[in-house]
This record gives sequence, structure tokens and C-alpha cells, in this order.
Amino acid sequence: MLLKLSSQYDKINNMKKIPTFEECLEITKNSECFTHRIRIVKGYEVSIFDYLLAQYNDFANPIPGSDLNAFELRGLSFVHYPDGTKKRNLLLHKFFNLNQVEETQYELIKNKKIRKVMDKMDGSVVSFIKLPNNEIVIKTKTFFDNDQTKLGQQVYDSNVNIQNFVKETIDLDLVAIWELTSNLNQVVLKYPKTELTLLQIRDQNTGEYLDIYSNPLVLKYNIKCVNKYEVTNLD
Repeated sequence: MLLKLSSQYDKINNMKKIPTFEECLEITKNSECFTHRIRIVKGYEVSIFDYLLAQYNDFANPIPGSDLNAFELRGLSFVHYPDGTKKRNLLLHKFFNLNQVEETQYELIKNKKIRKVMDKMDGSVVSFIKLPNNEIVIKTKTFFDNDQTKLGQQVYDSNVNIQNFVKETIDLDLVAIWELTSNLNQVVLKYPKTELTLLQIRDQNTGEYLDIYSNPLVLKYNIKCVNKYEVTNLD
């Protein structure tokens, strides 16, 4: 299960500092922990920023003396437009497990208010982005053309509700983040069929995570969401 607590997530999100393209480049130039790859998708350049063997302090302070952080450099992408502008597309920010880093030590968070408990699904995280020609394409964290995107594209192409939901979220400058599970994409657990399950919706401008369970577009299009549980106490 994945817990969302009033803890490190708030601290990260309250920074309100999602890096620009230029700031992402600065981070990758000054830290070997982060990467910049350019993918050519349908003839358009897409920059993708990710990380290698990075520790908490690498994310929190990738450039000593700078106020930049790199928590968003986890599949963060920028679509290059012919006029020189770039459209930023968020994914999930970097998060840490219980007792993995100082801020998630049990003694520090045991009395925090639990906002949400969700299944930690065992598949591949995917999202959809719009290209300059208005075509919508699927991506994993760093790829557009692997087995997972092909499976996810098949689900998208066969489900009008998902298509309309994705188009409307993009028009509202939101990003819907999904888990692709499939009997053809087994990580550890076995899933009986290929599906896209909604994990999160984020505001592309602020980085805010919206409540998927009450979202009007989710309800309108009857989108399958990740299971949630009512838990009030961490123990």
C-alpha cells in the first residue's frame, strides 16, 4: 500500500518550485545524478529528465548554494514546439518509503494525519502528452516506444471514455497518471488482463495533486481508479 501523509509530501509540494527547462538543464550540468535525454516522437523533440543513483540530498539540493530542488526530475518532460517554446509535462515527484530517509522515519511521522491510503500497484507508470500537431501520445517514465507504451496505447485506442478523459484533462492543463498492468507486463504480481488504472491527477502549473475519487471528469467518464482504504492510524 502507498500512504499519503501530512509530512514530506507537503514539504516538497509546498516548495512551489517546479523547475523550468533551463533549470533542469542547469541541474543536469551540475550533478551527475540526473540525466537529460532527447527523444524524437512523430518528428518532434521531447526532452526527458530523470535520475540515476541519487540520494535524498541529491534531490533536495542538487546544486550547492542554489534554491533548486530535483524532486520533479523523475520522468519530467518538455515538448519542443517549432516556435521555440516548450510545454512541460509532470509525472510523479520522487517520494521515499517509510524509514528510508530522515524525514520518513517512523518516530517523526507516526502521529501525522493520514490523508490517503492507496494500493501500490505492480505495473508501469504511464501518462499521455500532446505534441505540437495536437496528436496525443503515451509515455512511460522515459520512453515512448517500448512494450509498455504499445500495450497502453491499445487500451487507450479501444476505450472512448479514457480517450475523452485524457483529452479533457490535457485541455485543462492537468496530467492524468496511470498504472499499466497486464499479464503481458508482469513485474511480480499477476494481473488477468491489460488495464490502465488512474493513480493521480496533477495540476501542470502548480504541481498540486487533485482528489481523483471526487474529480468530476473521473466520475463523468467512469474512470477506474486505484483502490483506496480507510485508515486513520499509521500503526
